[in-house]
Amino acid sequence: MKAKVLSIKLSIDKGNRIEVKEGVLLENHGLEGDAYAKPGDREVCLMSKKTTDRLSKYEKGLCIERFIETILIDLDSDLISVGDVLMLGEAEVLITKKGKRCFPECTLIKQKCPLMTEALFGKVIKSGKITVC
Repeated sequence: MKAKVLSIKLSIDKGNRIEVKEGVLLENHGLEGDAYAKPGDREVCLMSKKTTDRLSKYEKGLCIERFIETILIDLDSDLISVGDVLMLGEAEVLITKKGKRCFPECTLIKQKCPLMTEALFGKVIKSGKITVC
C-alpha cells in the first residue's frame, strides 16, 4: 500500500522535535538520527492527516499534548490494518500496532480519543529515503 508523506518530525533529542523535508528510514531501526528510534515493533509512529484533523477538534488530553507522530501520511488509518506494509518513498514499513494506550487520568478517555484506535506504529522492513510531497 503506497502512502504519501506529508510531514516528517525528527527528534534531535527527547522532547525536541523539528520538521524536516526528507529523511532516511533504516531497516530494524527507524528514522535515522531520531532520538526515539530503536529496534523493535514501534520503530516509527505514523498518523493520517484525517486523524490529526479530527484531533484538532478535541480538548487537549494528555496524549494529544505529548504524542507527536514521526511521519504524517495522506492515507486514512481506517484503511490500514496490522500486518499491512506501507511504501513510503523508497522505504517499506510493516504496521505492527494500531491504537495507543490511554492514561487513566486523561480527561479524553471517556470520549473515545482517536489515538486509541488510529495511531499507527511500524517496523522498518526496507531502508530508504522518504521525502515530504
